[in-house]
Amino acid sequence: MRVKTKCYLGGLFVAVVALSLRLYDLGEESLWIDEAITYGRATLPLDRLIADTLRRKHVPTYFVLMHFFVTIGDSEFWLRLPSALLGTMTAVLLYAAGYVLRGLWAGVAAGLLVALSPIHLGYSQEARMYTLGTCACALATLCSAALFAAVTRRHSARLTSLHAWPWWGLSIASLLSLYNHNTGLFCVAGLQCVGLCLWWGCRDARPLVLRNWLLCQGVALLLWLPWLPHLRAQAGTFDKWHNPPMSIDHAAIMLERLFSLNGDYGAPTLVVAALAVLPLLRRSQRDGAWLALLGFSLAGLLAATLASLLKANMFFVRTLLWVTLPLFLLLGCGLSRWRSAVTRFVLLLALVVVHVPALSQYYTTERKPPWRPFLAQLAAQRQVDEPILSLRGARFTRYYFGRKTDPLPAQPAVEYRPGTTLAANLGGTPKRFWVVVQMRSNRARGFLKLLQRSTYRPTLRLARKGAYIARYERR
Repeated sequence: MRVKTKCYLGGLFVAVVALSLRLYDLGEESLWIDEAITYGRATLPLDRLIADTLRRKHVPTYFVLMHFFVTIGDSEFWLRLPSALLGTMTAVLLYAAGYVLRGLWAGVAAGLLVALSPIHLGYSQEARMYTLGTCACALATLCSAALFAAVTRRHSARLTSLHAWPWWGLSIASLLSLYNHNTGLFCVAGLQCVGLCLWWGCRDARPLVLRNWLLCQGVALLLWLPWLPHLRAQAGTFDKWHNPPMSIDHAAIMLERLFSLNGDYGAPTLVVAALAVLPLLRRSQRDGAWLALLGFSLAGLLAATLASLLKANMFFVRTLLWVTLPLFLLLGCGLSRWRSAVTRFVLLLALVVVHVPALSQYYTTERKPPWRPFLAQLAAQRQVDEPILSLRGARFTRYYFGRKTDPLPAQPAVEYRPGTTLAANLGGTPKRFWVVVQMRSNRARGFLKLLQRSTYRPTLRLARKGAYIARYERR
């Protein structure tokens, strides 16, 4: 079989596995809170969309893309489809990086690790911006792998020419990462470790490599500069109580989830991964790519840790999802270094097998909370004359419960105005009313404290992830 045919078949295999897992049950669950915000924001006019995004401390890129995407359809499946496609593309890009760097075995192993990862799968089935950032990092990893392969094979033209695709690919990946999410800075910080290792490995062309690296990163940073004032404004008003404080225990839990090491399948995963990278411990197998991939992830983790200690906790799975990609590629490169094809196949099969319990747990227990059953429960419990009071008003309620297939069981909600009384917001003193609050800010906590001091008491609570929904009656 020709080499190109093997390359295409390997990529097709990874793409089919990744896409199949991501499309399975993609539209079965109703939107949860964060996805509902995506839906609501994407349906706004562009000027209001950008203003709302800036106010909520986000970057508008993803929501602008979704704004045009929802014109075609807005079902749960359709809203999550971009994330599923981006997650599949991430797996294919990492396969290509492994293939360029170490051949077919490295590519298939790295691509399958992304395709089978429960964490990557979860965010690929969510209508949020995190898979877009991960895909940008996968592109940066592919470009870095191509440059290190050029060092190994002495392709000086690819290293010294500014017209070579890996250099411009790095610029595009860095820019996309920065304009996808503010924590994309961590990915760009990690990339600088790759540049340092690349410069060190090119002893004959260091000045030209340094020039190319500075230009490709400089162009990305220059195009990102218009966003800097918005970043400073958002950072200045960032609520430190938005997330739990940074601690060693918190970091350990996040890393366990990030690499799927929690649960009974954590130890077998570590054993198989250690066996796979064992050949890289031999001195003859070490090179600049080995160090660059490790430094890429560690530098990103270090940047996230420093930001969490100095400003506010940003050490979360969703913001560090990309950190797994260089390590997955490193594991694939180690597996490809085993001389026996039988050993490589057994290790690859073992990596697939240890992911089966994690995938089973994801599909059976770790699913997003459905809102349709809550909608039916709210409709059954609520009387027609009972108002709904929320911190986001009518738009909030429509996002969560007012899909086209699920009409509102109530009149549009009343938005609470800080500094006013409950009677002023409710238009009187009703006997009972409903409260819908997203539990993610000091404003929400202050609102609930106000309710505790009022003449009303909660008589029924409908708990959902990230939200507080309750019926209040006069004492």
